Amino acid sequence: MKNISLNFDLLDPTSCKAFLFSATELNFSKAAQRAGMTQSGISKHVLKLEEKFGTELFVRSSKGLSLTPSGVLLKKYIEDLFARFEILNGQIYSEQTQKSGVVRYAMPESCLMSPHFQALLNRRKELFPQIQLEVLIKTNEQIEKAKNLGASD
Repeated sequence: MKNISLNFDLLDPTSCKAFLFSATELNFSKAAQRAGMTQSGISKHVLKLEEKFGTELFVRSSKGLSLTPSGVLLKKYIEDLFARFEILNGQIYSEQTQKSGVVRYAMPESCLMSPHFQALLNRRKELFPQIQLEVLIKTNEQIEKAKNLGASD
């Protein structure tokens, strides 16, 4: 495995949140309201990021804030990062909730010709593609006997 130097301080979630709201609003007061932080807290986190990156992220003037080229890059990066986390969260949720396995059905041969059986197959593919169906062709008597015994065969 490649030895990679990781600086997790650059990914401080609170600093990223403070910066992203500031970059979106271009106003520290409005950013503080949206982020549920104080204006001084927003300013401190933005300054912390500017120190870590060694560059200004905003141009501060009497007209307000504007992003520097580095600020534009960081805003895009943080937006992309959070979008990727949303995708990851969806994939993990889907993996945890995805139904899978084998479902066994016992039915008489005549049921294979029923439109309901084809509808069942199509619906399973649509809703539960990871589920495998195993259809056992049995007589009505065999199915009843298995039900009475509590078995699936």
